[in-house]
Amino acid sequence: MLSDLQDALQALYHRWRMTLVFVTLLSSAMTALLVAGVIAWQAHGPLPYDKPERLAWVEGTLFNEQGETTLSASLSAPAAWALHQTPGLFEVSSPVFYTDMLYLNHAKQPRISAALVEPSYFSLFTMPLQSGHYFSASTIQGQQPQSVAQVVVSARFAREYLSTQQATGQILQFDDRRFQVVGILAETNQEPELFRAAQQSDVFLPFFSHTATDMTPFAHMAIRNNVMLVGRTLPQANAVLQAQAQILGSQVNELAKQYGFGETKLALTLRPLTIKLKGALQETGRWLFGAAVGVIVVTLCNLFALYLLDFKSRQSQLALHLALGARQSRLFRQVLMHATALFALSALVATVLAPALLALVQYWGHAVLGSITWLDVSWSEYLAMWLVALGLAWGFAQSVFRSVDLRGLRQQLSGSGKGQTRQLPGWLSQLLVNGQLTVGAVVLCFSIWLLSHYGTQMNTAQGFDDHGLLHVQLQQLDFERSEQKARARRQLSEANIRALLTQPQIVAVSLSANHPLEMSWVEPIGTNSDSAQQLTAFGQWSGEGYFATVGQKILAGSEFSAQQLTLDAPAEAVILTLSLATKLGLTLEDVGTTLYSRNQRPVRLQAIVADIYSPTLGTPDIVYLPHNFFVTNLTVRLAPGQQLEKSDLNALLRVQDSTQSVFQVINMTRQSLAMSKSARLSAYTGIALSTLMIMLVGVGLYGLLGYLALLHKPVWQIKWQLGAKAGTLMTEQLTGRVCKVIPVAFVSFLLLYSLCWLLDMALPGLAASFVIAVTFMFLMVLLLDYHHTKSQLKTFL
Repeated sequence: MLSDLQDALQALYHRWRMTLVFVTLLSSAMTALLVAGVIAWQAHGPLPYDKPERLAWVEGTLFNEQGETTLSASLSAPAAWALHQTPGLFEVSSPVFYTDMLYLNHAKQPRISAALVEPSYFSLFTMPLQSGHYFSASTIQGQQPQSVAQVVVSARFAREYLSTQQATGQILQFDDRRFQVVGILAETNQEPELFRAAQQSDVFLPFFSHTATDMTPFAHMAIRNNVMLVGRTLPQANAVLQAQAQILGSQVNELAKQYGFGETKLALTLRPLTIKLKGALQETGRWLFGAAVGVIVVTLCNLFALYLLDFKSRQSQLALHLALGARQSRLFRQVLMHATALFALSALVATVLAPALLALVQYWGHAVLGSITWLDVSWSEYLAMWLVALGLAWGFAQSVFRSVDLRGLRQQLSGSGKGQTRQLPGWLSQLLVNGQLTVGAVVLCFSIWLLSHYGTQMNTAQGFDDHGLLHVQLQQLDFERSEQKARARRQLSEANIRALLTQPQIVAVSLSANHPLEMSWVEPIGTNSDSAQQLTAFGQWSGEGYFATVGQKILAGSEFSAQQLTLDAPAEAVILTLSLATKLGLTLEDVGTTLYSRNQRPVRLQAIVADIYSPTLGTPDIVYLPHNFFVTNLTVRLAPGQQLEKSDLNALLRVQDSTQSVFQVINMTRQSLAMSKSARLSAYTGIALSTLMIMLVGVGLYGLLGYLALLHKPVWQIKWQLGAKAGTLMTEQLTGRVCKVIPVAFVSFLLLYSLCWLLDMALPGLAASFVIAVTFMFLMVLLLDYHHTKSQLKTFL
């Protein structure tokens, strides 16, 4: 046994080219299958909480008079609180409100993520304390919370901001409120990502400790997607919820009619928490696992062809062992040991690669796939992979060993000439070649399409210059719309702009409620006053010199002037992007024409500007309105090579008003890269798939065509002895191969058409990629066939 193992290891070393190709392809496929299996298993496994099958969240949906959905997956704070207090609905529950706040009594004033919850939230999701205690529950009425000044912080927050002294008991100021630390959570990743993927709260506050959760008369209409209710349901929960939905729905409807929104309906539904937390991961897991299974099957077929060719090339050595008296069991043990060494080495490499690939998947997917941070490869999954690898090694060894007629080899050595090795049937060999070409052409087609489609997106101009562009979001707690407040905000904004422009590193500053790639509200616009014919576009409030600041080209017309910036009054002029103007049937010559906006208000088209583009948004239709000083954020253009920190901005702006604070500074270059992340990932996926498919099909075809050339060698030798030239034999072989593979193009097209129909994709968009893929595959076949034919002809020429 030990000598057989030594022989197998020596064979791996001496035939290092075959070993390298085999291990590289097999370990890559095994790694992909292992990671995809872990993702699929985790996605469909139970949540890591007590009684996970009973965990649910309340989904609120708002409908207008026409029955159209105006808001989905949203709740108001009063509704969440009322349902939390409703008997018979939940065994344990907690309302949750997610928001961002400024940590004001810290030197850097960082923006922190806060979750406003009830103490039951911590027991519901098994979040133990490292020290201290939880805050107490709010009052039943929710008007005077007993624990308004208490906060529980995460271990990460305590480590980063409170490590210099005793954390418990410290006073922290978040926005305009002060809190005392009463507890520190233990280091854990148990927090559910309810609001968005990669949600990690820095601090946990009592539910009624923010202005957004105040029980004002209008609070029922403040329906938000960052407010929710989660809990462990009771048996009659659905019936109880529908009874409460009627009460809450009537309250919302009355308020909607009072404020002029018309008839409104609120629907409440209990949804399994598993779907909310793992829905995207489950869908991705199914696709990944299916793709990984396909890759491993194609890989094994191709590697078997390569392994068979390698084995056939060593038949003379096998015959020599037989002549020397070796037993059949000993020969099989040698073959099995070599196959086991190959598969074990591949499994070992996959064991090393799997954690790295999983970390890469988590890095790329954590922002879009909830619960992906829970993924981990356990020892049992590694063990299963090794057992499968050893089973496949036995299967490979059995298959190739049975393809040899041992008695025939003995007769061949004794000179009888009657012994022949068993051969694969001709139809099976041709089927394997054509099957690999068909699958390879279709997969390569999709890979090339991915690469070209998303590569084009990445190279499309975004319509503005993000280099050195910053969007400065100021902390704003007062949104009162009175003229006095608006005038004060305007004066402060103008003073801020003057102060910033005195700095040598700043080239330009302009008012802008949003950054160029932020689409947060909509505005109707049309060429006539009929609201049914108006288009709904995204709205942007922009100040004087905004387009020059961001580097967005004005195609016709002019920017807004300082005189057009209104004090919270309806705008009289608008600026449209080119795509929106085109949809409205307008050209550059139509600048100055009258359009109609919200409430059929006439406005003048002042300018048309270049489109904004990003792979995430596409080309959004945007209406730019004169800034109304409701939100006083700024867009800043820096001089080349300059930088500006948040602390520098705070110091500059507080000279104008000591109460001002910068909420966050958005670097538009980083923002643009973040919003093109999915496109870059898709393009890289296309490159990886193309490379992998070329390698897989190339290796498989190399093995199969080499095997067929080896079997055809006696025929060529006879023809050569009868006077055939080498060139004639080569031409005959390549012509025959072309005739055999031409029908593959038709079969590949039918397979591609079927997949497009199943996946609801447009076939014309894949036409160019299909032509490239088929051409490449056929050239690969001819090149490999030429190589093997030439190699066999050389042996007797």
